[in-house]
Amino acid sequence: MPDPVFLTAQQREAGRKDYSQLAQIDPGNWMPAILIDWARDHPDDPRVPEGLHFAWRVDRFSCDDAKNRTREIVVLMHSRYPDSSWTKKTKYWYK
Repeated sequence: MPDPVFLTAQQREAGRKDYSQLAQIDPGNWMPAILIDWARDHPDDPRVPEGLHFAWRVDRFSCDDAKNRTREIVVLMHSRYPDSSWTKKTKYWYK
């Protein structure tokens, strides 16, 4: 995919470097942690149940069992957002 023409050479190089670093990170390692922290810090944010549901999916299907947070996510969702449609889709934890 070609670079946008409005970027400078320095911006294109910075983008390539950032992309290279991000491509090596497994989202299963950082996404659930960020969303759990956000949920704890912003419990009234209406986006939290949806975010936690997707954090649960990422963690559930991640290859890194050592950092499994599905139980933590399910307990948080069912205790704080029991009536959310996202909570109803997030019923189980694994391991």
